[in-house]
Amino acid sequence: MTVSYSGYEGVDGQPGKEWITITGETSTALEMKAFAFEAGEALVEYEWDRVQTTCCLGTAACTGSFSSSISKGSTVDIGSIPTGKKNLRVDLECSSDVDIQLFDLEDTSSFSEGKAIIAYCEEDGCNKGALGNNDGSAESTTYYERTYSYSGYYGVDGNYGNEWVKVSGVLNRELMMKAYGYAAGDAAITYSYYEDYDSGVPIEPSVDFLISRNTAKSNTEAFTDVPADTLIVRRSGTFEVLVAHPDGVLVSAVSASVSGKSGEAEDTTEDYGDQLTFELTQKDVTEVLITGTLSKDAPVGAYTITVQVQGEGTTVYKITAALVVLFNPYSSKDDVYTSKANRVEYVENTEGLVWQGLSDNNNGYTWDYDQFAWANLDRSLNLLRRMPVADRADAALVSRHLTYSVGADVCYGKWGEGSYTTGRPAGGYKCSSTKKCREPDYWTGTTELFELNLLVEKPVQYCQCFVYAALMTTVGRALGIPSRPVTTFQSAHDADKNRAIDKFYKVDPDSGAFDPTDAPDGAHDSVWSFHVWNEYWFDRPTLGAKCSDLGQSSSCANGWQAVDATPQETSMGGSGVAADSAEYQMGPASVKLVKANIDETCRSQDVKYGCFDSEFVISEVNSDVKLWVVDESSANGFKWHEKTRFSTDPWGDEYNTIGLQISTKKKGSISDACRKTDADKDCSADLDDITKQYKYDEPSGPGDPTLDNQGPFNTGRRLKAGRERRLGASSASSASTGVNVNATTSVNFTGIGVSPSAHGMIVNTPGHPHNGLKLKLPFVNAGDATENVTCRFTVTMHDYAGYYWTGYRANSTLAMSEAMSHKLAPGASAECLYEVERSVYRENAAMYLDSIYGLTELDSSEKFYALKVTVTARTGSGYVYETDVTKGLCTPIIGYTLRSGIYCEGNRGIWQEPEWEELSHLDDDNTNCSSSSRVGDGTCDSDLNYDGCWDGGDCCEYSCWGLWGDLIELADDWDDESDDSASWQYQHSCATLNDTATCIDAKVKGYVSYDFVNLPSPVAFGGEGAAEDLGEDICPTLLSNFSQDIAQECELEPCGSGCKKLINETLCGVDDYARIVVDCLEQLYNETLVESCNAPRCAQRTSSSCQCMSSWTWKNYYNDDGADDGSYAYEEYTPEDDCTDDDCRRRKLTSDWPTTNENLTFAGKCVNPALWDGTLHTNDWCAVVPGSCDTDDGNPGSEAMYYDSFNGWWWDNCGSGFINVTSGKYLSLNGSNAYAWDENETKAYTLQYDVAWSGMTAINASNATTDGDGDGDDDTEDGDESDDVIGGLNTAEVSFVVVGCLMGAAGVAAAGWWLTRSYAKPPLSGASAGGPKPVEVEAGAQVMNPVAPNEGL
Repeated sequence: MTVSYSGYEGVDGQPGKEWITITGETSTALEMKAFAFEAGEALVEYEWDRVQTTCCLGTAACTGSFSSSISKGSTVDIGSIPTGKKNLRVDLECSSDVDIQLFDLEDTSSFSEGKAIIAYCEEDGCNKGALGNNDGSAESTTYYERTYSYSGYYGVDGNYGNEWVKVSGVLNRELMMKAYGYAAGDAAITYSYYEDYDSGVPIEPSVDFLISRNTAKSNTEAFTDVPADTLIVRRSGTFEVLVAHPDGVLVSAVSASVSGKSGEAEDTTEDYGDQLTFELTQKDVTEVLITGTLSKDAPVGAYTITVQVQGEGTTVYKITAALVVLFNPYSSKDDVYTSKANRVEYVENTEGLVWQGLSDNNNGYTWDYDQFAWANLDRSLNLLRRMPVADRADAALVSRHLTYSVGADVCYGKWGEGSYTTGRPAGGYKCSSTKKCREPDYWTGTTELFELNLLVEKPVQYCQCFVYAALMTTVGRALGIPSRPVTTFQSAHDADKNRAIDKFYKVDPDSGAFDPTDAPDGAHDSVWSFHVWNEYWFDRPTLGAKCSDLGQSSSCANGWQAVDATPQETSMGGSGVAADSAEYQMGPASVKLVKANIDETCRSQDVKYGCFDSEFVISEVNSDVKLWVVDESSANGFKWHEKTRFSTDPWGDEYNTIGLQISTKKKGSISDACRKTDADKDCSADLDDITKQYKYDEPSGPGDPTLDNQGPFNTGRRLKAGRERRLGASSASSASTGVNVNATTSVNFTGIGVSPSAHGMIVNTPGHPHNGLKLKLPFVNAGDATENVTCRFTVTMHDYAGYYWTGYRANSTLAMSEAMSHKLAPGASAECLYEVERSVYRENAAMYLDSIYGLTELDSSEKFYALKVTVTARTGSGYVYETDVTKGLCTPIIGYTLRSGIYCEGNRGIWQEPEWEELSHLDDDNTNCSSSSRVGDGTCDSDLNYDGCWDGGDCCEYSCWGLWGDLIELADDWDDESDDSASWQYQHSCATLNDTATCIDAKVKGYVSYDFVNLPSPVAFGGEGAAEDLGEDICPTLLSNFSQDIAQECELEPCGSGCKKLINETLCGVDDYARIVVDCLEQLYNETLVESCNAPRCAQRTSSSCQCMSSWTWKNYYNDDGADDGSYAYEEYTPEDDCTDDDCRRRKLTSDWPTTNENLTFAGKCVNPALWDGTLHTNDWCAVVPGSCDTDDGNPGSEAMYYDSFNGWWWDNCGSGFINVTSGKYLSLNGSNAYAWDENETKAYTLQYDVAWSGMTAINASNATTDGDGDGDDDTEDGDESDDVIGGLNTAEVSFVVVGCLMGAAGVAAAGWWLTRSYAKPPLSGASAGGPKPVEVEAGAQVMNPVAPNEGL
């Protein structure tokens, strides 16, 4: 469109006289405003040309939709409807109970709102509609010669809030549609009508895909920005399409079909198949309803639905829309069905955490999945395009294909091969010219990555495993498969599928040291520092049929399935790829079978790759380790050391064992500590350690490989399987090295000390005291003879994928120490010390601040991930002690980190400031320095560097960083965009210090704190872990047990009184079945003998949908003389109670309770229990059945807030009303209040103290004495002690609500009001004569002014 403007000078130079023209059709929504440089009244005139659409011409239906929020108890105008519209239909869809109202605006003779046509009303003389006052069913009436039809307030199929209204013919009255909220909710309104315009052209039928109604019943309303012509539904469900024509339409003239495209170019169209059936119903002469039923095995994906209507003669109308079919985790019939707690977390949660780091130092990083954004769903659907339509019905085939297509279409993987921001990979795009390349750690959400993917029309550069897994989570959840990312630390990459990792060493003949050496050709095993894949939840019926052959139960393969889109090894089989082609795809591998070390073949998959790669996953989490040592006499140059497969780390390091801390996010919200963006970030409380779902306690072993002798270094099946030796504990190298295998020693090695600490990282920045790695190996001779000990240290670089890192070197060995020899007399001790300085690794991890000194800066992904130092100590007797230490590399993010906490590039964790233990003597009070401002400024001043002052710590590397070491600052011209010299720089001189030349402070010179602390054993070694909920569907077991309990009574006479009573008592009274109503309601009616005639009537449910304990009620206490003492308490009720007469019953129950024992059977309802002071609890609640709540753990909330330890009850707020604390009468409230126990668990207090004042300030109140502080003086401004009950109120300005005030011996004990949203008459205690008199204020009443003196509230 072209927009033209007169200019602000106005027409002919007359400011304020302006115009705008738009040529063409408006292509976006516009809003016109006016700004007044001077006050004035503006006349606005407008005109436009009418677009001759089929709607305007009356030959096709005009349609539209919008939404409206409706509060409880309020009436909202939906919109006015002008005359002249033909065959109007309006649908209102709301998940809450909202009713349509319709008024005639042309008849205001009795009511200003217009005469009601549809409106419910009970009172005499009210505005009662001709419709809406029957039994709630559909009805019609004639009004001004037009037929008005209404769905009835019970809604469509009994769904409250889903209503419609139709007017047949041309509207001849102006109408107003409203909605009344019996409950609060957001309503979606859709409408259709024909213009009353005779164009002489046949009128087209109207086809309404009932988007709002269908998405609500399909649980797809969460998707946003969905195109108007797109309907999203789930399989194992139904949807409806309404066909209408003002002149009539017959079932025989209507048909529907669905088709979809498949293939790489989507050039093949397939019929959807028989998993979708259509039923056509004649609603009336002008309407036909099409009901589509999708089976539980319906294919998912994007399709086209075509509705065909036969017109006059040979005219055929075809109306199409996009139909998206998703998996249905809400239906127990679907293979992906799971519990509600699982759905909330693994389908509906739009954000999550992905764990990264090292096995002993890791954290969670947030990711925005945004799976309900239409653009992301659309991209996910496109990933299925290669699959034949029929194959898309199988969750196993779909998930497997996604692991292929995410890599083929969306992500380009790269691990450390040169720059990530320059160059062009094979088949990719050029980074430098497009500026579209990103390092993998750049990504924190799916939406931005998908957008770039669509923009470049190629896989995005670049991704690594954590990105692949996050994307797979988005895709899985969008398609309806419960999905989560899973991180395994020390994850094996077993390239030759022998369930073992081959490691290669050169053994020094003199020291016995195992020096790591590069793997020979043909050996490709590695161990990732961490690797992230996914778990998808679904049943495996095809594989399940083989469970009995495997010696397993029929559900042996159901539940979580491991899938992995990261390209590691090729695999054959699946769908959407060539049958004879091995592609990068992995899974689904049943986690249950992985734990059982079972790898069974299935489908047409090539036998050597097992059943969708279970073999590979078994190796990832539980591989053995084989050591190979250089042996020139062997054919491949290496010899298998001791012919032993080690189930745990050969050197005894538990944190170096394969498959540690298999991590995913706990269910629920991300903790505040985990969301922090500073050094205090801690996600440990959010971690769900699921290691024990994958394997048993170590040493567990992976079992025998599926096939023998795969690859040049595969030695076949597990040899010496029971020999769980550790080289570092009691063995040595093989005899061929000249070292005694069976040697013993009197030397005790107590472990290795490390600096930085065991949890710390190497800080990759010049001058930082932790930019190097220091190690200490102490030992003592506990024997009677002299011992010789020789030590050596070897340093290698690694990437996080577990491969040796060569960087700018010929090999990965970065440094190797000289042999260190010690001769120990009996009882003597010694130590081997070694330091890896930054200069050793600097060129392989150069950062921005190094570029100042001429080194090329490296992207974070170009730097090595960790240093590994292997230390070997050999005694004279030939005994060898060997261990290794792995330290991650932390390069500070420039401009974002400080001395106290450093954020590392590449999501490598956080370095946190240690305790700088030796710096207290540098405090101002302890130093003997001049008053110079140069002391403690981060710059070493030689004239101030003397003993006693030490320039305030500025001249020693350790104290400089420990006191002043904020990393960087911007140059003064940083904000000048025209100045390219703007840069970051140090704001101190710590980086330039040389301790040898400048540090004379003996307390800090060379100070190193070695950490000898042993970390607690990981879960794999018997730790408990965090995981309790294995994600299993609890319904089959619960329903099976329940069915057995009722079978004898109900099989013959399911609707008999005996069966009714048994079902009620079993479901409502047995705690073990409390969650059936929450999680298994659909299956309860579909799979058991429960039906409408015997449906249970359990106790009332609370605001958290907890089931009240049905055996509890409340009673009115009476004094010994029979007088009502006005207090209430819980009483246990049993049907066998002998109280039968009315008087007895009246004593036990309040007057508004049932009066027959039959009704008292259901006495579990919400009440207000008595408090210790004789009043009632201010909110209604009930003791609940443990585990019955609709929450993750089945309880209403935290134990601190919802557990009564005195009585041993869980309780929950019912949310159905509050009471006057002395009268016991209920008060109706608008809005909601949250209550909690006080510290003594005796009273509830409000959690919501603040009142939202509008245009006023809070008001202090005073009493009749107005001596609030008890000092004998009046506390009010005017000094009058009797007339200031509430001052300064004006009913025209102020409306407020008061709960009460604290009462003392003389009335109000303190100035001020306790403000909440409700009224309650406070208990008076010893009010003085002539003081305030209590006046009860009813709920919802206004405080009127003036108030007579001494009346009070």
